[in-house]
Amino acid sequence: PGTGLGVAALLRAGGEWLPVPSEGGHVELAAVNDREAAAFAQIRRAHGRVSAEHVLSGPGLARLHHALHGGAELPAAQVSERAAQQDPSALETVRIFLSILARFSGDVALTFGAGAVYFCGGVLPKLIDFVDPEVFRSGFEAKGPHAEMMRETATLLVTSSVAGLIGCAALARQA
Repeated sequence: PGTGLGVAALLRAGGEWLPVPSEGGHVELAAVNDREAAAFAQIRRAHGRVSAEHVLSGPGLARLHHALHGGAELPAAQVSERAAQQDPSALETVRIFLSILARFSGDVALTFGAGAVYFCGGVLPKLIDFVDPEVFRSGFEAKGPHAEMMRETATLLVTSSVAGLIGCAALARQA
């Protein structure tokens, strides 16, 4: 999650790594409880649908906070700053955001049969102090009959500011 929500895969085929771009950030999200359902209903009224990107991005964090708590829409940076100051509404927003991200990223991993999920973008590094690894993994792994496979799927946060360049260099070497 960053200014939007990109989703892609990197698949190994014939000894080469092949990037598989997608528009996975635009899939529909489903609420799993009444609190999410109420927030999603408000987002749906404003945007016509609730895509993953509508919620799981910088603008989405602001949108989610507004849908949960009303008032003026705060920029994502202010939501995370207020959460750091233990503001109850901002903390709730961040926790719900991270819960939805865990479930969504687990769905993406399941879709691609991924061995690992790498999180890039500017939002998660600002929220990392709020991530409860057990809660996050629980949401990520809750995929019914595929829970065991999901337990084997790593989740990693990319913190390098040049990760894209490293990937480009690797692709150039491969060619």
